[in-house]
Amino acid sequence: TPSTMDLGSTAYLLTLKGSLVSVLSYSETSELYSTLMNKLEKAVPEEDREDFAALVIQRSWRRVSRVRKARAQRDQQKADCANKLQATYRGHVARRYVVVLHLAAARIQGLGQ
Repeated sequence: TPSTMDLGSTAYLLTLKGSLVSVLSYSETSELYSTLMNKLEKAVPEEDREDFAALVIQRSWRRVSRVRKARAQRDQQKADCANKLQATYRGHVARRYVVVLHLAAARIQGLGQ
């Protein structure tokens, strides 16, 4: 399990060098994530840390993008729902108004007879 990993082994950390993405699977607020980040800073060369930093930025951007997309979809659903309600109400009012016009026409015709 991730919580029982031997974090003291530099050899183990260097095996993460090729698969630094596995560190990204942990929550940024977890103690394990911060411990791994500290170990990686000491054990992994600068250029690999830059690659890892790029992965962290990409993951953060994907999360922000996913949140924005979900918000846009929710907003679109709300707008569609509001449009449907407005159309239904306009149809209801129009039908009632047609009935009123028919009754008014019948009264006017009745006066003329």
